[in-house]
Amino acid sequence: MHLLVLFVLRRLSCPTESISNLPSNEREVLYNTHRHPKKMFKVYLIYLLSYLHSTVNIMRKQREIKNYKITLRSLKIAKILLWGLLLTASGLYGQTSIVKSIVLSSNVPKDIQLRLTQALDTLIYRIYNNKSISSEIDSAGATLSITMFGNIKGIGIYGSEKNDSLYSPQLINAHIIGEDQYFISLAYVGDNTLKSIMNFKATVYPEGIKFSVPLFYLTRNWKEKKVGRITYHYADYFNQERAAKFNRENTCIAEKLGLPPENFDFYLVDDYFDILRFLGYSYDSETAGHENEGFSPVNGYIFSTMHNEDFSHDLFHYYAEKIRTHSRNSAAEEGIAYSWGNAYYVDNNGEMIDQRQLVEILKSYLLTNPNTSLLNLFSKNPPIFPFNTKVRSLIASLISDEVERRKGLTGIKLMIDCGHGDDNYFKIIKQLIGINATNFDAEVKQLLENYK
Repeated sequence: MHLLVLFVLRRLSCPTESISNLPSNEREVLYNTHRHPKKMFKVYLIYLLSYLHSTVNIMRKQREIKNYKITLRSLKIAKILLWGLLLTASGLYGQTSIVKSIVLSSNVPKDIQLRLTQALDTLIYRIYNNKSISSEIDSAGATLSITMFGNIKGIGIYGSEKNDSLYSPQLINAHIIGEDQYFISLAYVGDNTLKSIMNFKATVYPEGIKFSVPLFYLTRNWKEKKVGRITYHYADYFNQERAAKFNRENTCIAEKLGLPPENFDFYLVDDYFDILRFLGYSYDSETAGHENEGFSPVNGYIFSTMHNEDFSHDLFHYYAEKIRTHSRNSAAEEGIAYSWGNAYYVDNNGEMIDQRQLVEILKSYLLTNPNTSLLNLFSKNPPIFPFNTKVRSLIASLISDEVERRKGLTGIKLMIDCGHGDDNYFKIIKQLIGINATNFDAEVKQLLENYK
C-alpha cells in the first residue's frame, strides 16, 4: 500500500509523465496491480485524481473557461469524492501487506528486494482470496508447493485457520543462493507472539518471479533410488530391504481396498525438524515440540519417520481416506494401520515397531497386572507402551484382525466407514463379530491368547 501512496504523489506532481519513464518500482506496481482487480480500481482512481488535479491547476492559471468558478468548484467536489473512493478501496485489500523487519539485513540489492517482496505479497494476496496461484509457482514440484503455500491461510504446516488475522507478515531474511535465485523468510508476528517463520525459494525468470518450497533446492545434491513404485531420495544411507518391504505393502494395501497402487517420491529425513525445513518452516507454533514424526503422503510425496524407509502406517490412512464416505473413526483406522502396516514409531535401532512386539509387551503387562481391565486400557489409553505407541491401537488391531478373519475385506471396509466416535466403533464391531462393552475383556483376552 505504501507504494501506491508514493505512486499517487508522483502522479499528482507529474501527471503527464510516460509510464515507460517511471522508476522501476512504480512500473512494478502497475505490473502487479493488473492481477488484482481491487488494486487496479485504485490505480484508475489515482489517474482520475491526477487528471483532475492537473486540470484544476491549469484553470487556476489560465481562467479561460466560461463559468470558471462553478466548473472549478465542481472539479474540487469530484476530487474529494474520488479521494473518498480511493480510501474506501484501500480497505478492500484485506490481507496485511508484507513489511520489512527492523532487524532485516540482506545482501540482496534493494531493487530486487522490492520486486521479491511485491511478488510474494501478490502470492499471499491470491492465497487469501482463494485465487489460483499456479502462475506464481515454479514448475518443479508445483503441486506440492501449491498445497503447502495454500496452508498460509492458517499460518501453519497443517493449515488450520485459527486467528490468522491476528498475525502480520514481516520480511526478516532475504539472501542470494545462486544466479537469479533467492531465499526469503517471513515471520508472522502478532501481539508479541511468533506464530511461524516461513521460507520461500524464489527464482527470477524473464516472465516474472516464481516461488517453491525449499525442498527441491535443499535436496538438489541428494541421491535417488527407485524401488518399484517408490522413488527414494536420501542424503547418505539407504536400506534396500526395508524399501522393498514398503513397496510390497504399497501394492498390497491399495489392492486390498480395491484401489490402484500409486507412485510416490519418498524423502528419507532424520527427524521432524528436517520436514519442517524442507516444506518451508523454520518454526511452526502448531507443531512445536514434535520430533519423531513423519509427514503423511501429500501430492505424491512422503517424508519418513526418523529416516525409516517404511511408511505403511500412514499409507493405509492415505488409501482409506479414498474409500471412506463418513468421518474417520480413529479406533478402527488406527487398529487396521497397526495390523496392516506398523505402529508408526521406530525403536532405538531405527526399526519400525510392529504389532507382534507390542502384543508381547501387553501380555507381559497383564501378567504383572492381572486385575487390569482391557476395556479400561482401550478407553483410557494409558501410556504403558514405549516410544509413543498406543495400547488402544494395539487392542483395536487385534479386533480388526478378527473382523478380517471372519468377515473378510467387506468387514474391514465397513469398519473404515463406520463413522466418527467410539459409539460407532462399538456398534460396528458388535454387528460384525459380537464384541461389546460387556464381553470386551473376555473376547480381547481370547484374541491375545490365540495370537500367533
